[in-house]
Amino acid sequence: MRRLIIPAVIIGLLLLTSPLGLALERQVPVEESQPSDGGIYDFLSILIGLSESLTGAVLDESNASLGYLERMGFAVNETSREVLLYRERGVSTRLDEYFPPFIDLYIAMVDIVEGQLKFTEYFPMVTGGNSSAYLPALHGVELGIEGVSRAREALGEIAGLPFRTSSGNVTLDTSRLAGNLDEVERLFERYEALLRRYQPPESPLVLYVSDDTPPIGSNVTVYGLVRGMGSVTLHMVSPSGSEDIAGVLVRDGSFSRAYTLGELGIYRVFVTGYLNGSPVRSNTVEINVTRIPTRIVAGNGSAYIGRPFQVTAVLQDYLGRPIAGEKVFVRVPGGTTTLRTDRLGYFRFNVTSGAEGTVHVVMTYPGSGLYGPSQANISVLFTRYPLRITLGGPERVRVGRNFTVTVNVTSVHPVPVSILVDNSTYAVVNASAPFNVSVVLDDAGMHSIAAVFSGDSLYAPSRSNVLSVEAVPGPPYLRFVLVVVAMVGALLIYRRLSGGNAGEGITDEELVALLRAEGEGKKRGKRLNEYYRHVYLRLLSRYNLRRSTTPRELLTFVRGEPFEGHLTSATDYHERYTYAGRRLTAEEIVDFIRSTANVLLKLFVGDEL
Repeated sequence: MRRLIIPAVIIGLLLLTSPLGLALERQVPVEESQPSDGGIYDFLSILIGLSESLTGAVLDESNASLGYLERMGFAVNETSREVLLYRERGVSTRLDEYFPPFIDLYIAMVDIVEGQLKFTEYFPMVTGGNSSAYLPALHGVELGIEGVSRAREALGEIAGLPFRTSSGNVTLDTSRLAGNLDEVERLFERYEALLRRYQPPESPLVLYVSDDTPPIGSNVTVYGLVRGMGSVTLHMVSPSGSEDIAGVLVRDGSFSRAYTLGELGIYRVFVTGYLNGSPVRSNTVEINVTRIPTRIVAGNGSAYIGRPFQVTAVLQDYLGRPIAGEKVFVRVPGGTTTLRTDRLGYFRFNVTSGAEGTVHVVMTYPGSGLYGPSQANISVLFTRYPLRITLGGPERVRVGRNFTVTVNVTSVHPVPVSILVDNSTYAVVNASAPFNVSVVLDDAGMHSIAAVFSGDSLYAPSRSNVLSVEAVPGPPYLRFVLVVVAMVGALLIYRRLSGGNAGEGITDEELVALLRAEGEGKKRGKRLNEYYRHVYLRLLSRYNLRRSTTPRELLTFVRGEPFEGHLTSATDYHERYTYAGRRLTAEEIVDFIRSTANVLLKLFVGDEL
């Protein structure tokens, strides 16, 4: 019941002593900022809220009270351990000043819940005629009423705690919880009234205890029901044989006395008295004092193959208090290690594995003369490393034209990366660093490109992002225009030659004049060097070259390209006409136009005149 669960976010609020916040525009300068207990206030408000929910569940007689108690207990235990941890490291916190009454409040809530559970367990037996269940049911009532009394004391202290916040000093709102405690007290009084309708055991002296199997050093309360006597003698015999004898007064037919039991073994307790001058003796109750229960708290984890995973565990008693200086045995595949807990009960060790899979770890505390044994099992999952693969490339390309896809991958050894085009393997590359793949799409439309790795002993299977590429055909009018230009040029040349002076050449001015004469409204034709300049600039852009690159230097960059011969021919004509000042013949002009046109066609549509 005392092993409790609460969202980890609550623990993050524990040691906040000043607001950090975000860097907003209207922020108080650091030198003007004031200390604040806002974080502590928020966390302790959560504990008050849990207490309100818990007492509400008690009033509803719902088992949900157990869940609230577990959450509250985990918060209290973890907070106490965190405070000790920070104190050990020399870090002080104002939480030390606020937290003690919340520990008392939690213990009181344990009594309330356990008291109700005990009453509801045994009272049906009483109504069924089982007189032996009367005393346990009565003990549940008394335990609950004591819990309410203890909770009120803690709440009175909590209500007076001042907290410094940005809006001034504030206190926790405990009014709702105080009201719930009043209602819980009345509930237990009703339980007691119901129980009084039934007869207790007929013996004039009946004895029972709050816990018949307590851990060593804990408190045990002895209760008695008495008839016809104003006082009785209580006898407590220890495991070593020593006897504690105490006289106790009887009030309203009952008595109680608390003991702290410091020996392991069986205690025997009974009561004697005189009824109408005759000695009487109660039943004898045996109390088995055990070693303090312990637990090892640790969590599962995961790591990559070959990397150590540090396990941090803590040895605690049943109240969550750390146990220092004790030996703990850790068994992992391959051997057992002996460790010793530090001042705060912690012990740490590393777990590694060279293969994928789960490693099971067993931690065993054998116990001591004071503490009982405990064991915990955890699992550490070792996984292969993730391999990140990303693709980059154009979103739109020409059908039949090469384009580059960049594959980004980094690994400690080469791995086979498969390039998929439309889910079919296009290429397989062994790589450990980024690389490029040249791809050609033969069909128009949308295509998908991805890279996959099937995994190996070190890396897990991986798949890249999907690159969507649209393949479009070349402009249908481009080839037509170039063909028309070539035909018109040839026609004009033929007409010029037919007029005589064949072989003497034709100047660009004469060609322009002829083009003008072809029809009204036609635009001025380009000069021959402008044709070449258009091709030249397109190639500079494609190969990412500087404008300072000469035509001859450009030829070195296109070696091996399908249009290399056409560009060489066009460059020769361009140099003759532009630099040598030589007029070209009609045949040379036709060849020049055809060469430049073929360069453009090869660039854009992959065809040839």
